[in-house]
Amino acid sequence: MARSDTFNVIYLGKHDVIDTFEGYYYPNANPPQADPNYKAEQASKLIGEYNDLTPESVVTFSPDRGANSYNTYHDGTTSQYANKTYDQAEVMSQLVYTQPNSFKITTQDGTSTNHIFDAVALYNGEVTFDDGTKRTGEIAIIQDKVGNTYMVPVTPEPHTDYYRPNIPMSSMFPADKPIQGIKLTSVAQDTFRGYYFANENYNVRTVRCFAAGTLIATDRGLRPVEQLCEGEMVKTRDNGSQPVRWIGCSRVDAGALSDTPSLLPIRILKGALGKGAPNRDLVVSPQHRVLVRSRIAQRMFGTDEVLVAAKHLLSLDGVEVEQPADGVAYYHIMFDRHEIIYSNGLETESLYAGEEAIRGMDDAAREELFTLFPELREEQQPEAARVLTNGRRGRQLAMRHAQNATPLQ
Repeated sequence: MARSDTFNVIYLGKHDVIDTFEGYYYPNANPPQADPNYKAEQASKLIGEYNDLTPESVVTFSPDRGANSYNTYHDGTTSQYANKTYDQAEVMSQLVYTQPNSFKITTQDGTSTNHIFDAVALYNGEVTFDDGTKRTGEIAIIQDKVGNTYMVPVTPEPHTDYYRPNIPMSSMFPADKPIQGIKLTSVAQDTFRGYYFANENYNVRTVRCFAAGTLIATDRGLRPVEQLCEGEMVKTRDNGSQPVRWIGCSRVDAGALSDTPSLLPIRILKGALGKGAPNRDLVVSPQHRVLVRSRIAQRMFGTDEVLVAAKHLLSLDGVEVEQPADGVAYYHIMFDRHEIIYSNGLETESLYAGEEAIRGMDDAAREELFTLFPELREEQQPEAARVLTNGRRGRQLAMRHAQNATPLQ
């Protein structure tokens, strides 16, 4: 597998700091000396399940580096203890465990933040895929100084000082099997001098669609989503009536929903987002985006209309997770462009065929979509109908509406 110093990692949230005792550095000694501490003393605090993964959980890691080399730093002090140079032609970077080394995280909306590397630990764990299968193996985790926690890729070669397991990550996380959830079951090792990285692309399972029974506004009146046909004219907010180009269905049985809570549908009760919004209960997948129109959105995003995932609206009264006893059938609707359509009277999005949405489809659906939209095979991101909020900002927007008792539509 080709190595790179810029790659995908999975953000698991902000948790207790696992490296609570730092090393010491004595810059005035001749020569300067260090008393490093390579142990993540509280690594066991991260043991548990991480099932609330979304496409937004996949972020991009890139290290700080000089023009022609990579510098080695250590965790826990303010001065550089060692400066080891790595040939940039090798395309390797190293984070070592006793002084600060900054790295950059870039989210899918392009927002970048700088972080200080603090800890690395290795866990025994289990990964659940969208087809219900599971794999057990070693999972590597890093943290920054304030507890932001990431599952990171590893290289297959063994190494004595810096962690490199001898099992390729591609065997643990096949590219064609979307991830539904991650479980850390025990600490495998909590003491490392540092960490080497390799390029891996994580594929997190998600669906963005309507549940069966949703009424869609069409030229023929209100039609259940499961009865729509390709070519049928559906009313859109921006472009009049548009023909449906593609319809897909993802069925998730009760067992899969129980095993993977991140796929549980969201019910938006009648009138929860405003008068007649929706005009009857609406059930959508957690990632399905709803139009929010308000002055609060204008102040936060510079535009009064944005699209927010249903799961990020759970702080609002009348928006809740449900667990259907018989599972759920989710329907995707796609047009020539990303559209705002009317579902149970609520303004919501059609399928946005971004990279993560396509990854979440099965092979047959993906190939059918590529036949209709060959440009998607080239990973060209379509233009969104409105600003797409990320998780943190979407939740903030919902909270401010709740605090001010302001309708969203």
